[in-house]
Amino acid sequence: MPELKINLKVTNRCMGRCPGCDARISWYRAKPKEFEGSSDLDLDLAKRIISEASESGFKKIVLSGGEPTSYPYLLDIVRFAKAHNFIVKLNTNGWSLPNLIDDLHHAGLDSIALSLYSLDRSTYFLLRGHYGMFARALKAVDSLSVHRKIYPDTFSAILQTIITKVNFRDLPRLLKLAIENKFSAFATSYLEDAYRHPEIQMSTQDIHAFHEDVIPELLSIMDSYPLTPSARQRNMKTLQSYFSPEINTIKNWAQGIYRPLGQSDCGQPGNFLLMYPGGAAAPCYGFEYTHVKDLMDTTLDKAIGDVINGGKFRAFTKTSFDFCHYCPIGFHLWLDLSQ
Repeated sequence: MPELKINLKVTNRCMGRCPGCDARISWYRAKPKEFEGSSDLDLDLAKRIISEASESGFKKIVLSGGEPTSYPYLLDIVRFAKAHNFIVKLNTNGWSLPNLIDDLHHAGLDSIALSLYSLDRSTYFLLRGHYGMFARALKAVDSLSVHRKIYPDTFSAILQTIITKVNFRDLPRLLKLAIENKFSAFATSYLEDAYRHPEIQMSTQDIHAFHEDVIPELLSIMDSYPLTPSARQRNMKTLQSYFSPEINTIKNWAQGIYRPLGQSDCGQPGNFLLMYPGGAAAPCYGFEYTHVKDLMDTTLDKAIGDVINGGKFRAFTKTSFDFCHYCPIGFHLWLDLSQ
């Protein structure tokens, strides 16, 4: 049985203006009733959500946003979640991470996923919309590297990126950066909400260039990296699965269709809960881009157990909706760099 996971958005505030986030940003700014109140999660509400999630069998919690390192109670939530035996992961762009790394370590954090979309400043700006974030992300990489040398048994560190038409040739450099700085893993994500963003979505021509030029370089880097034979084999197989025609057609990949119509093999419904700062709850990440209110519930006047076992969520576990074939969740790729 899959472990139950909750993604707790501790804040809606973020300094970035990423193209792939424009749907959620515009919705937050419109301030529908589901997001009334503060942009930050109330600490007492956070503790209630965590306590009830633990009682309902949830084992993993991802702290995200917005940018969670700008949230004033981040350390309090990490400590509280660990006291309730959660595996706790932090997703961050690195904005204030250097100031928090040691405290996060002592609070018991299990893993950090640091997103870095390019090592070219202008390309980074195209994907983030904020020049200052580039220097902050690189400083976060350096700070993590130093911290992990001092505390070898600290939390795992994942370098995460997305694959787009403007940065796909940067992947070898990013993989080398992850290796040089002793990251535990290198994670790549297909572009979410891709069909709305042809300006950055990989075209058929881009995908062919990726197969011909980039994958061989990635394979060469991985082949020279000291790993166990089984780990190397897994990583090589993962690299060869990027935009694989054995998984999906190249035409579908280029159109941002990750699950062809009629095919929905997502494991999220029934095993996942997406929580917003105002107490709103959704059963999957697709809600971020569709805003289908029929999928929403609230924890303001209901317990977590009542939400996940309620009619809205139970019905969703048995069906899908129009966005499902555009959703890449479950197709994101992971290279294990641990030695």
